[in-house]
Amino acid sequence: MALRVDEGLLVLAAAVLDDGVPLFDRRSGDAAAEVARRLRSAVGRPSQTPDRQHLAVAVENALRDRSGRPRSVVEAATVEEAVACLRSVESALAGEALGRACRRLWEALYLCIPLTTILSRPAWPPAAGFELADAPPLG
Repeated sequence: MALRVDEGLLVLAAAVLDDGVPLFDRRSGDAAAEVARRLRSAVGRPSQTPDRQHLAVAVENALRDRSGRPRSVVEAATVEEAVACLRSVESALAGEALGRACRRLWEALYLCIPLTTILSRPAWPPAAGFELADAPPLG
């Protein structure tokens, strides 16, 4: 099922995932990088990955004003996978500005998924493939 999602949210989700890939173990990092690639592909332009503080501010600003912004078509499964990955990044960055912004971002993306799609899934959130590696604390 294809969804029409705010391009700004897709670009920022890809940037957050690009920044968060080192937090995942190898298999999950590859999966998160693939989700980020599919998000960028839906928008048709590469994302830029600023430093974490600027990325957190960009997410907050994008979530404040979304009126009249262009939308891109993306598969619902990609949005669901992005939400699962962003939830993992949020957990890893708990207490940081980007962790708090990441929660608001995955919540906004989650609200783009039709309820019928969510209810048709056996379990939410998808658990397979998105475990974080035992990474040293950041910063």
